[in-house]
Amino acid sequence: MVVCDEQPETPPRTRSRLRGRARGGIARRGLRDGRAAHDQGDRRGNGITIVDADHDGSPSIGDYEIGSETYLDPSSHRTVGRGSVICTQVDAAGTHYQCQGVYRFAGGDVLTAGSFSPLEKTLRQAVVGGTGVYRQARGLETAIWLDAKFVRARVVFELEG
Repeated sequence: MVVCDEQPETPPRTRSRLRGRARGGIARRGLRDGRAAHDQGDRRGNGITIVDADHDGSPSIGDYEIGSETYLDPSSHRTVGRGSVICTQVDAAGTHYQCQGVYRFAGGDVLTAGSFSPLEKTLRQAVVGGTGVYRQARGLETAIWLDAKFVRARVVFELEG
C-alpha cells in the first residue's frame, strides 16, 4: 500500500512501481503484479439525475442518483478520464447512500463501491476491480470535496494488484 498525502502539492510525474507514466487521475498504463501505485487528480461533476423510484415526490429509501464526472490533470487541466456513479438512498432522511462507480482511464476501467453521505466532506470508496490493465486492481479512492455542491473534488486513487 502506498501512503500519500490526500492533497500532495504536485502530482507524481513517475513512480518506480508503475509500468508507465502517472498523470492526474490514475496510472496511465497500469500496475505490475502485486505492486501498488497512487495518483491524484481533480474531479468535476457533469450533472446528477435524481430518480424518485417510488414516485411519491419526496426523498425515500430506494430513490437513486445517477451522476457523470470528468477527471482532470490538476496542472494542465486536461481530461484524463471520465466516470459515472449510481448512488441508492438507504435511509429516509437522505443522508446515507450506497454507491458504485465506473471510471474510464487510459488502459481500462476502475470500479468502485462504498457508502456516501452528503454530510461528510471526504468520500472513501473501495476499488473493487477493473478492466484492461486494472483488471486485478484493489485499493481505495479518496475524494475531498472542494465545494458545497459536490461538483469539484480532489481525488486520490491508491491501487494494488
